[in-house]
Amino acid sequence: MAILLLAKECKKINSVKEYLDVLIDNGFRMSVKLYNEVLKSAGEIEND
Repeated sequence: MAILLLAKECKKINSVKEYLDVLIDNGFRMSVKLYNEVLKSAGEIEND
């Protein structure tokens, strides 16, 4: 997950969610909690 966050920070990708969804669609397993935490870190969803 860190590499995706770094790639977004360096403006190599626009959306972490896009890549997380591709990983999940291809069998990568992660909890909903981790998914949401990564997106929060990327600034793609609001903090609670």
